[in-house]
Amino acid sequence: MQRFLLLFIILPTFLQAQQMQEASIIDATNFIQNPAMTAPLEYWEAAALHRQQWVGFENAPRTTSASYQHPFVDQNMSMGVFIQHDQVHPLQANSISFTYAYKLKFARQHQLSIGAVGSLTEYHINNGDIITSDTDDLIIPGDGTSQMIPNAGLGIYYRSYTGGDFDETYYYAGIASNQLLSSDLMFQGEQEPANFRRALHGNAVFGMRIISGDLALEPSVWINYSNPKIVDSNVRFKLEYFEKFWAGLGFSTSGNTTFQAGVILKNGFLKDGQLRIGTIVDYNFGTLGAYQGMGYGAYIAYRFENN
Repeated sequence: MQRFLLLFIILPTFLQAQQMQEASIIDATNFIQNPAMTAPLEYWEAAALHRQQWVGFENAPRTTSASYQHPFVDQNMSMGVFIQHDQVHPLQANSISFTYAYKLKFARQHQLSIGAVGSLTEYHINNGDIITSDTDDLIIPGDGTSQMIPNAGLGIYYRSYTGGDFDETYYYAGIASNQLLSSDLMFQGEQEPANFRRALHGNAVFGMRIISGDLALEPSVWINYSNPKIVDSNVRFKLEYFEKFWAGLGFSTSGNTTFQAGVILKNGFLKDGQLRIGTIVDYNFGTLGAYQGMGYGAYIAYRFENN
């Protein structure tokens, strides 16, 4: 398949979906979907994630991200930063996002968080990676074409229990809107511009964390919306054995199935913190699954309770 054709098949999807970090079984990335979920519990966390999608597809999408979340418990607020690099030849996107959440406690144990996110993304097209049979095509981007675009988002998040991570069962719900600035993304061709307008995104999450002894079971549902009228739902199940390991399984209406597992290391040089190391495998059982192939990823994070 010609890369130029691939560009205009995948690029709109990349700009509307790949640009936004997908809601994952991994908790460390959820705050970029809903900024009100920034450091929702009383520990700070630094994390890194790398994902390779569509292994059977030439020049398949790759995503690398790093994040940090910090709760300011006495001030009832939290802050976070998220850095991401996306690569889909011949397009790449580099972004940095900052999040803020303010937490309102009421009726003893209940908590409502209100959050905001601001981001800046650079999009760059490498003309040398474009191969086409029609070199006179009017919208072939010029070499080194790039755009720098800001954006913003808002979210709210409710949690029925405000104690520590493992204290008791609680349920939660949230709703957020991303990419509130639906700006044009213009790439100037040889004679004609190509416009990939950035669309409004929204999401909602509903879930529970059920505690039984040293085990925590967390079922949840994410509903993602992208204008115009693109809806995708994700059902997730996560099981964690405290301070030992975790495993998770997710299903989406788009046909994607995700499995995740990891170990939790404590003591020794880690002191009171936790080192969490995991892997992710996904496969799409839809029509395109056989062409895309399997995806995989690796995750590492360090958590430390903010006493």
